[in-house]
Amino acid sequence: MDYEENELHNLAQTIQDGFARRKEVQINRKYRPHPKFLKKELWLKAARLCRDLNAAPNDFLDAAFTFAMKPEGAPFPPMITGKSMELWYKQYTIEFPNTNGGKDITTKLEGLVEQEIRCALNICIRREERLGKSFRDTLLDSLVKFSPYIRLLLLKDEAEAWVRYGEEVKNALYQKPGLDTILEQKGLELKKLYDATN
Repeated sequence: MDYEENELHNLAQTIQDGFARRKEVQINRKYRPHPKFLKKELWLKAARLCRDLNAAPNDFLDAAFTFAMKPEGAPFPPMITGKSMELWYKQYTIEFPNTNGGKDITTKLEGLVEQEIRCALNICIRREERLGKSFRDTLLDSLVKFSPYIRLLLLKDEAEAWVRYGEEVKNALYQKPGLDTILEQKGLELKKLYDATN
């Protein structure tokens, strides 16, 4: 297996794993795909399309989970390999434009945070519509994969969120220089963060 083919296989695995994680959030239980959806060629085809679109795998998958509305339970794995996927990704780039090329690291990070907020709100809306879960319940659910700082941004007045996720946010601030400035600009009181976790 040459380098390019190996990279494609790695991308296919990343997409398959990311799809399964998003499905578990969508259906609120362990995702058990049909055996035909486990075939490697299916995910390699998705990986080729992702590469051809020059898309990051998370954006590729978020596009599918944002815009694939039919049939009930969509998206299904074969749906992320064809023309519909191309349209969803195009729509995704229009609604969530990536305008960070060439800008400084803080600006790029701010774009990522904005994208995380949009995706979190989309998941909250879906879970409310399909499962009757409130936004608060979804944002406090540790099984739903949100960045801890997104939970706090969207639950600024919830003491429980500060206590449960404060330490994780402090770790994220340490690992991502410039994140503290972005969160403060969006109204997160970092002093309150340290008060809650000390």
